[in-house]
Amino acid sequence: MAAMPEIAISTGSACNSATLEPSHVLRSMGLSRQEGLSSLRVSFGRTTSDPDIIALIDALTRAISGLRRST
Repeated sequence: MAAMPEIAISTGSACNSATLEPSHVLRSMGLSRQEGLSSLRVSFGRTTSDPDIIALIDALTRAISGLRRST
């Protein structure tokens, strides 16, 4: 998230914001605790435009590339 300050994302569900545990929904989908803790939540609204989605994809691509280079 720090690598994409221009994107508003979350590491957890809105209803689970008081805990550091992964969402029960992610767990029920079969994700491990680590996978749940490594997931991001992205929300879209009626005003979300194609350019907004492209900006998200570009930011995610840059952030993931940067993280892979640093490991």
